Amino acid sequence: MALMLAVAPACSGSNDITVAPRAAAPVAQRDVVAPPDLPSGRLPDTARPLHYALSLSIDPTKERFYGDVTIDLAIPAKTETIVLHGRDLTLAQAEVVLDGEAIQVRTGYRQAMGGKGSPEEIVLTLPRAVAPGQLQLHITYSAALEAGITGLYRVEHGGASYAFTHLEPTEARRVFPCFDEPGHRVPFDLKVTTPKGNVVVASTPEVDRTEPEDGRGATFTFAPTQAIPTYLLGFGVGPFEIVEGARQPVPLRVVTARGAGNLGQAALEATAAHLGFMAEYTAQPFPHPKLDLVAIPEFGFETSVSAGLMALREDLVLLDPAISGAVARKRMAEVVAGAVSRPWFADLVSAAWWDDQWLHDGFSRWMEVKLLDRSRPGLEAREASLREKDRVMGLDAFGEARAVRQPVTSTSEAKEALEPLMGVKASHVLEMVERWIGPELFRDGVRAYLKDHPRGVVTTADLLTSLGEASNRDVSAVVAPFLDRTGVPLVAASLTCESNRAPRVTLTQRRHGARPAEGVTEPPWTFPVCVAYEGGVKAGPACTLLEGTTGEVPLPEGRCPRWIYPNAAEGGYYRFSLPPAQLGALVAKARSLEVSARIGLVANTWALVKSGDVGVEVLLDLLGAMKGERHRLVVGQMIDTLQGVSDLLVDDGVRPGFQAFVSSLLLPLGRELGWEAQRADSDDQRLLRREVLEALLVLAEEPWVFTEAERRAAALLKGPRTLDGNAAAVAVALKASTRRAGEAQFRQLTTVLKKATTTEERRMILEAVGSFADPALLRTALDWTLTGGVTPQDGHTVFMAAAAWPGARPHLLSWMREHLPELKGKLADVAMVRRLGVLSAICDPENRAEAARFFGEALEDLEGAKHPLKQSLAAADLCIAARLREGPRLTKRLGSVSGRRLPR
Repeated sequence: MALMLAVAPACSGSNDITVAPRAAAPVAQRDVVAPPDLPSGRLPDTARPLHYALSLSIDPTKERFYGDVTIDLAIPAKTETIVLHGRDLTLAQAEVVLDGEAIQVRTGYRQAMGGKGSPEEIVLTLPRAVAPGQLQLHITYSAALEAGITGLYRVEHGGASYAFTHLEPTEARRVFPCFDEPGHRVPFDLKVTTPKGNVVVASTPEVDRTEPEDGRGATFTFAPTQAIPTYLLGFGVGPFEIVEGARQPVPLRVVTARGAGNLGQAALEATAAHLGFMAEYTAQPFPHPKLDLVAIPEFGFETSVSAGLMALREDLVLLDPAISGAVARKRMAEVVAGAVSRPWFADLVSAAWWDDQWLHDGFSRWMEVKLLDRSRPGLEAREASLREKDRVMGLDAFGEARAVRQPVTSTSEAKEALEPLMGVKASHVLEMVERWIGPELFRDGVRAYLKDHPRGVVTTADLLTSLGEASNRDVSAVVAPFLDRTGVPLVAASLTCESNRAPRVTLTQRRHGARPAEGVTEPPWTFPVCVAYEGGVKAGPACTLLEGTTGEVPLPEGRCPRWIYPNAAEGGYYRFSLPPAQLGALVAKARSLEVSARIGLVANTWALVKSGDVGVEVLLDLLGAMKGERHRLVVGQMIDTLQGVSDLLVDDGVRPGFQAFVSSLLLPLGRELGWEAQRADSDDQRLLRREVLEALLVLAEEPWVFTEAERRAAALLKGPRTLDGNAAAVAVALKASTRRAGEAQFRQLTTVLKKATTTEERRMILEAVGSFADPALLRTALDWTLTGGVTPQDGHTVFMAAAAWPGARPHLLSWMREHLPELKGKLADVAMVRRLGVLSAICDPENRAEAARFFGEALEDLEGAKHPLKQSLAAADLCIAARLREGPRLTKRLGSVSGRRLPR
């Protein structure tokens, strides 16, 4: 029986692209039951895609778009049904050809495995069973242009309308009927028709543009893609400005909303600088014929990389070189570097299933550090990454952490698998392995991994096999447990010096933080441990592979070192502890340690406080010993730690004493840096100024900051551009002056916001809007994010700015509860999930239990929310336990003061 492509009827007899496809005639009913989904969450194997031809009619000013898709299929076994993905699509017609005849097929929807919300699967009932072979399926349909950042969504910006795609992980099914699983890599042909005045950009170069005689629109045709999974298809529609960049190694362009094209030059230059290094490192050319950087005005992610097209959040990548501050330049560099590597590690090869998503995210974050250290060495990206590593280790060690690799059987779990912090963990595990086997052998393994699977799907086993063969080591034994289990090893290290024997360090490992359930025995991790020690700079650290619960590292013969650091260069994914006397010796030398060790010592000590392995007084002694520190990244880690202490341990009674302690550490540095940026200041100094002033404001509520801010506030509210290049002063002064202000300040801020000329200015004003101390004004500001005509992204900026203030968090929780239905209707799932972090600030059992009940019920239907909610509640449990244990010690050390500041 021959199976052929059906000749589809036209969608409409009109040239109007907004007219819906003609509805199909009713199809005779047959009682056929489609096979169920597999327990893995995959579709039943009724058909496999070979090629998509997709034609879309998109007017971004309208609420709906219209589509026509032809899918070449392989039929692996005799079947009466075809099951594929589709979500919230209005199907007008579906047909195949049997024995030379175009025949319509009956369509229906069903819920997917573990599905929430609307059904995600289309079941096509064929008029009769078909034998194995090939088949073409043709479907016409329409769908909504989404309001949230999912599928094909609409953005209103500057009086113009745009449409963009965000298809990862499982949102392609909202845009066209498809087999929306990462293991299916097939080519796409794409055509998009849109009204006059719009431009279409897509994953491949434009090869044709035709305009009908009536001149109402144009049809853009694009070159066929390489074989890609559905989520890597990308396109955008709107009145774009397009700026050409370098032509080699591939043509680069920056695509912006109308009026912003001149702000994308820095991102173009940064991208061009990275492409050559990526091709050299991987021994593979850029995998697509061109690369567009699309700056999206309303985007809830930093980046979303499609084939040949990188979507980037506008406020992170568009810079006015005349006034952009150091923070904005740093953010742009980081975002671009993280995105540029993904075409090699997520396009050239891609994960066979969502449980291996770390192969994309972990590699891109690991490579981001290399790219930044090469292009912007002043940022010290490798040392800077240690602060992010500390945050993910904190999540991994306590409560409801998520394993990097764990089963994914539903859309909701696929979204949870994209959790950014798991990519951070994976990147540091990769770095640990690279240090262990050596950078050259690691590079050779990566090259083999890419060469052996060109434009194919890969698994964790594929990568570990390549690394193992290149290094002749059992890489899997080290990496797999870190990916497949949650948790962080804690290495108890102890220096032993005896006469007539070389010094040695004994090692004992156990899980840090949360312990296994009673009766559960965990095998030890296998991982490299490297120990730095006094006098060992030239010889390098002493290392071993810790393969059991205990081990030993011999040190060179000679004098017994006065201190050891049991995680040299912070290159391992583990915490460490030392006997009290040896920890004291290390603290005494803290200021003379290398930067990575100073960062790690602060982070490690705070981690041990949270787990109850040391008391908070040990941390306070360490921070006191480091007073006078000037390195930006070390000071930043100290501030992160003080923020953690504030959130976890500080109640209202001890807060004045804590604020005095923060001021004693940071105020001398703040006065030294001052408010005004000098022409000769490096970006490092500007970044440090911003961070220190912010900490003095938020953590210490330092009177000096308020005094200085109020002197500047009136000038700033006339327009932040009046302080060109001094973004630190602008941002902090606006927030500080707002903190104690009244309703007039709210009106003035919302007025100035309308005059902001750059995304950086806009962000600073919005952060000020979220900084009111008065609960009534804070509520006014939050209500404004729902009713004031601002975008969801603007509302998120206001909300997160408010969440930085401890006193605001109970009010945020109350407001969230009252407005949850509105928020769920206005925000994309991912944006709603991010706001759940505020629950981690709950620090009493009664409110924690009530929050668990309310949000557990209210968000039951929200995809991707289950695990983040558990994580936030686990953080609340940590706060309750830690405050009960450490609170009395903190009060004893800092004093219980009401209504006054402790003397400095």
